[in-house]
Amino acid sequence: MGIICGTDYDNLVINKQYVAQAYSQNYNFSKAPFIPTLRALAGDNRVTLFWDSFAEQSEDPISGHDFEGYRIYRSTDPGWNDMNPITDGYGTSYTTPIFRKPLIQFDLDNTYSGFAEVPTQGVQFYLGNNTGLRHYWVDTTAVNGFRYFYAITSYDHGDPVLGIDPSECTKYVAVQASGEIEKGNNVVVVRPEAPSAGYRPAGLTNAGITSGANNTASASLNYEIINRDSVLNNHTYKVTFREAMNSSGYRSTSGFTLVDSTDGDTLLARTGTGALAGDALEGLPITDGFKLTFSDNAALLDYNADLSGWSTTGIPTFAFRPFRYPTTSTYHTQAADYQVIFGEVGIGQSVPYRRGATAADSLKAVNVNFTVVNTITGQPVPFAFRERHLPTTADSGKFSFNLTRRQSDEIYLLTDTTPRYATWYLYYSISSTTQADSFPAQPGDVLTIVLDKPFLAHDKFSFTTQAASINMAQAKVDLDKIKVVPNPYIVTNSWEPENPYANGRGERQLHFTHLPSKCTIHIFNVRGQLVKTIDHQAALNDGTEIWNMLSKDNLEISYGIYIFHIKADGIGEKIGKFAIIK
Repeated sequence: MGIICGTDYDNLVINKQYVAQAYSQNYNFSKAPFIPTLRALAGDNRVTLFWDSFAEQSEDPISGHDFEGYRIYRSTDPGWNDMNPITDGYGTSYTTPIFRKPLIQFDLDNTYSGFAEVPTQGVQFYLGNNTGLRHYWVDTTAVNGFRYFYAITSYDHGDPVLGIDPSECTKYVAVQASGEIEKGNNVVVVRPEAPSAGYRPAGLTNAGITSGANNTASASLNYEIINRDSVLNNHTYKVTFREAMNSSGYRSTSGFTLVDSTDGDTLLARTGTGALAGDALEGLPITDGFKLTFSDNAALLDYNADLSGWSTTGIPTFAFRPFRYPTTSTYHTQAADYQVIFGEVGIGQSVPYRRGATAADSLKAVNVNFTVVNTITGQPVPFAFRERHLPTTADSGKFSFNLTRRQSDEIYLLTDTTPRYATWYLYYSISSTTQADSFPAQPGDVLTIVLDKPFLAHDKFSFTTQAASINMAQAKVDLDKIKVVPNPYIVTNSWEPENPYANGRGERQLHFTHLPSKCTIHIFNVRGQLVKTIDHQAALNDGTEIWNMLSKDNLEISYGIYIFHIKADGIGEKIGKFAIIK
């Protein structure tokens, strides 16, 4: 036996048709994805939401794996009435929508987007616009003092071929007559508030993120707190990198490791392509309440063509390559920026270097018309010089080229170690397209070489976290911020909950804000009679106490002027007044 309801006769018939279809299929019909689990963290005019990926494992009994995305809803009442309603295509009453417009939506970046092909009760479900999936989101439009219901739903894309419309999981919440709230795992109730007096948020110590002494990366490491309640106090973390080298000698980042040095735990160890990026939108996983992001990391250690070049026009372009000779040797490229400064022969001197396996490959020390400087350290760079352009005696020692033979002298940048290794080599890029009137570098010319430097094995970072805490000195100053809201209280207040179960209004609410985390509130009438005593003890990030405007005898207070006295041990006292107008 079943009971079928409808808002009118036509709607009743439509509902009967859906029920009959389900019955005829023995209830073997398409189903919505699993329900995700939602968590929330309230802040100052903001709410951070987190959810798991359980729904993404759903398998539909008809269309298989058809999970598509998530929708987030927010409302100040359990009926989700803050979200715009979407009625069906049959003109059913506006008060019984089949969908509501979500606050925000995240969906897979795939072939399904826009409105679904198969309608649901005459209305096409919106599948999203390929934003990519997320598992946390910060609502910066939340307002302090309001109680919010948040829900996250999972949905699928249906199956246009089989004529199956999309399905969305439920978002169950109910408020009992006693005020108790029943809800599903994908619903949270949260109230953003101003923090306690003297609140110092979780973050890094004053040292911030510290780079290692040998760091050269032009990329940057960033730190973002997502869940401040999970940030550990005085824990030091270290980030190190792995690198790879391709067959041409170019180095790149191949992974990184995040270690909690205080506990000795490895929190993240990622390798391979995209190790630094994680998900395209979310970045890396959240660890100990924070997540790392890496920005502007170069694909390869190579020179930047936009930032490198000659100071004078008319000089041929240059080539800058990793050096390896003979082919069985390894590469020793270094991450640095360089300037080659030209003058008269004798301004610099090359060093002896054997670039191959035989004595014929040896290069002698000669006076040359240039010097090389590492612009990061400001130190000179040792180099070897190979003359290939068949110079005359007058041209000896000058970095030049032979256009007819398409040959160029070569400069080998060396390490300052023993033995020395060639890192990069530099030469004029001579080809059939090189202009006949091109000329070699002259005194006063400068070649600037700027490298894109990815994170490499010698790059290291460290930082120390501090948990949220109370600064007692600041808490004394913040006593002046304490307020009673609203003041005056006139009849009602916008954040007070409705009473949908009985006649009359819901609970009255007066908020004391910016309180110390522990304090006692005494409320008196103008005759000095004690009306109410409230012991406030809350989380550090919650500096609000909500008073239901009932006296110590559980009676409604009358209109008039009231005096409050707040005392916090070790911090101080605050006296103020507020008015009640009924």
